[in-house]
Amino acid sequence: MNMFEINRFKNPDYDILPDKYDPFFCNDISTFHNSLPGYSITPLFYRQRLAQQLGLRTLYIKDESARLGLKAFKCLGASYAIFRHLADNGLVDRTQYYSRENRPPSGSITFCTATDGNHGRAVAWMAKQYGQKAVIFMPEATVPDRIKNIENEGAEVRIVKGSYDETVQVADERARANNWELIADTAYGDYTKIPNNIMAGLNCGSPSITAWPILKNTLDLFIAISDEYAKDAMKLYYYPEGGDARIISGESGAAGLAGLLALLRAPDLKDARDYLQINGSTRILVISTEGNTDPDSFRRIVLSDG
Repeated sequence: MNMFEINRFKNPDYDILPDKYDPFFCNDISTFHNSLPGYSITPLFYRQRLAQQLGLRTLYIKDESARLGLKAFKCLGASYAIFRHLADNGLVDRTQYYSRENRPPSGSITFCTATDGNHGRAVAWMAKQYGQKAVIFMPEATVPDRIKNIENEGAEVRIVKGSYDETVQVADERARANNWELIADTAYGDYTKIPNNIMAGLNCGSPSITAWPILKNTLDLFIAISDEYAKDAMKLYYYPEGGDARIISGESGAAGLAGLLALLRAPDLKDARDYLQINGSTRILVISTEGNTDPDSFRRIVLSDG
């Protein structure tokens, strides 16, 4: 069953940029990312054949599966959050961005976070780049491959018996008790400064209190869809037609295309489709936010009967 809700809170006059917006800030982020080892621009694909099949004018896919070798976009926020924390506390020279010479004494800082996969791996990877320690808390339901990926970045993984939201609370408590530097990707309570991405994956019960005002004031509608559309999206990415590029996308990564498929195909979302006025003149941009971060699940969904 699929559901949708028109966003009655949308405010056309809402300014997405903060009052203290500084153009240098955005340039600072871009320059920092360009200084990271292995950084490159991720591809933007034009899926002409798929656009025709779906009855759209154009369909573009931004593929984040190769971002910094970590298979997900989350490393963009986590890496800059760690850099800014170090720079704001005088531990690195902000004007030098990232370099092996511009970092604190090895092992002098422990970074900490809660994650169900991608954000934790990003924090662990960036801590390793700076020669620092990382302790990553993960819910008990986390798949083994995601745990292994984080451990391979040199981090210590601690499993929490509970949900993602409960894991966030445990990470916060342990960070305060041990004087670790918490790099969360969701804002809550009095923790609002460092958050850099909207959510840690899709299996989250509470929205980030810094991201929610933007979503509430700018989105047109919200939808909930069947997992079958995510599976279909993963397969459409992997088995393209008509010369379209192959894209490897996991369940969360394919959520954008899955939502589009549901809007175009599901009878119970017809009113949502009409509200958005999706038709043959529509141009769509979809972001595939991650690759096959759970290889077993990817093989089971895409390769077993592909």
